[in-house]
Amino acid sequence: MGLVKAQWRVLTEHPNFRRLFVGNSISLLGSSVTTVALPLTAVVALGASPVQMGTLGAVAFLPHLILGLPTGVWVDRLSYRRVIIAADLLAAATLAAVPLLALTGLLQMWHLYLVVVITGAGSLFSTIAGQSFAPQLVPRGELLAANSTFALSNSVVATTGSAVGGVLIQLLTAPVAIAVDAASFVLSAVSKARIDVPGGSADTRLAKEPILTGIWIGVRAALAHPALRATTIAATVGALAGQMQLVIVMLFLVRDLGLSAGVVGLMVAAGGIAGIVGAAVGVPITSRLGNGRPSSPA
Repeated sequence: MGLVKAQWRVLTEHPNFRRLFVGNSISLLGSSVTTVALPLTAVVALGASPVQMGTLGAVAFLPHLILGLPTGVWVDRLSYRRVIIAADLLAAATLAAVPLLALTGLLQMWHLYLVVVITGAGSLFSTIAGQSFAPQLVPRGELLAANSTFALSNSVVATTGSAVGGVLIQLLTAPVAIAVDAASFVLSAVSKARIDVPGGSADTRLAKEPILTGIWIGVRAALAHPALRATTIAATVGALAGQMQLVIVMLFLVRDLGLSAGVVGLMVAAGGIAGIVGAAVGVPITSRLGNGRPSSPA
């Protein structure tokens, strides 16, 4: 109960954090639809081959591989608020192109490759800026509750969105369902635009180190600290494997097993239940054992 009260308090007492939270939740709901809809667009609408599906998963990882190191340094030289709003609007415009191209009969696989690269790059900037922005919107003592609120919401929304996505795809077709994601990013940008950054916030600062120096500092810190090094490697490998697995599994479920979009959405959503449980118990476990120990068994 104590955690629930802390999460409720951080949402009700800090309107700027609430606006960030609402915006993220709305866009994640739409993105969960696209998690199912984009691979199904490739499989069903474009008849993608296994090689093309593997390529789709690989190119989705390119932004993290190429931009992962410099993005944090670039974001530190910009306004967090402007970065997250710009990323939302970029994603909205990019995703809106998919249903438009599909309706006109012009959609091709290379369009989907381009979409996942652009939205992946925008998501990378938005995630880093959002993680850096949140500590400015709540007191340090409430940061753990704020992070747990994000984690729980992300799991619940992602699970719900995947299930809803399956239904929408079955009713509207996969490309048209992606329009829901485009609209969600517009609503997210509107919510985040209402964030009133406190006076004197570091949101307006300009980092003084050269970009290459900043990148080297980050690399050295990640490699020197055992926990950071392990976390970085695990996150990188996990992201690559997860993305590759998702697109190939979609091909298997639809072509080999003949499952409908609704069933596929429910199967993807089922995997999110573990995330909900993890987010719910993560804070009590971390409070008892510390930040590092729970990561190893996880």
